[in-house]
Amino acid sequence: MATEVTTTDSQEYKFYPLNFGALHFSVKASNDAHIALTATAENKPPKYEIFLGGWGNSKSSIRKNNEEPDKVIADTPKILNGSEERSFWIKWGGGFIGVGKQGEEKPFMSWQDEESLNVSFYGVRTGWGATGVWTIEAPPAASPGWKLDGPTSGPVQWVHASNGQIPPNALPGGFDATNEQLYVARAEHNGALIPGKLVPSHGVVYVAWGGVENPKENYEVLCNCSGTWVKANQGEIPVGALSSGHTEDGEPLFIGRGQHDGSVTVGKVNQKEIKTQKSETIDKNCLLFDSGDKSSMNSLIMTLLKSSLEKENDDHDVFGAYVAMEIRNLKSSDLQTKLRAKIRDSISQIVNEDSMIKNELTGSA
Repeated sequence: MATEVTTTDSQEYKFYPLNFGALHFSVKASNDAHIALTATAENKPPKYEIFLGGWGNSKSSIRKNNEEPDKVIADTPKILNGSEERSFWIKWGGGFIGVGKQGEEKPFMSWQDEESLNVSFYGVRTGWGATGVWTIEAPPAASPGWKLDGPTSGPVQWVHASNGQIPPNALPGGFDATNEQLYVARAEHNGALIPGKLVPSHGVVYVAWGGVENPKENYEVLCNCSGTWVKANQGEIPVGALSSGHTEDGEPLFIGRGQHDGSVTVGKVNQKEIKTQKSETIDKNCLLFDSGDKSSMNSLIMTLLKSSLEKENDDHDVFGAYVAMEIRNLKSSDLQTKLRAKIRDSISQIVNEDSMIKNELTGSA
């Protein structure tokens, strides 16, 4: 649901509640369109401020708690226009804040804070002689049993579980036709690691493969996640989307969800193979699950803003590039597939060992 706002030339923000880690909006203003992200509906710290089209519509910046100099100042000549709408997005989480243009994945302005602010409100205003007309796109409201954001306690992680177990701080992903809460999970199947839905009353996770939903008693559940469900169109994978698995050929899979027969169900999204499990061609980025009416799909992608987007490459990145180079150098596609499978098996083995060590340490604490 869109919120329409008109602002005058004023230093006062108009505040609105916000329950998500992202803001999508368009604004028609000649210069100085300002957005505040705050803990309360007041213009006071703790807060972030984003200034678009400042300095005579030549620069933009990010400021924290009225502190100067600004944390980031970017050259953005003529980024605003008083005669036409310009569309933008702001995303934040884990201390990271990024500002970008709609249709572009990478932010044109971003900053990594040492702490993470609790953002519960946003405010908009225009100043320095400008007035503004705003359209703010709000994410879909929660339905009964459908919690958009999970609790956060510690680092985001996939936690091993089985037989319907729900680990602490598991991320709710939707609900079935009986209003039972579903959770975001994943499981291995035929050499692939596939995102799917945990149905606690069934004691399994269902993952879509080969035209059917395959039940899995052993699985991993996404925990400690404060990500946001972002609407995706025309085949795009939103910036910061959480890669949550892979096909048997090593292609990344993402978490998605959509409406289906009175439920909101979780499934996989594969950018390169946008088909239903009945092999019907449908709009790009629709969920990949067993079946459904394609006209009712409302596809959403799970995104997590990661501070690593702003960090320099480390030894792990260098090693990853080396592995990718060696795979590409293999002349046989069969050998490439074989090597990827061995790497995935090794990773899975080490991750399991690491999980066992963590469980032992937790048990002895």
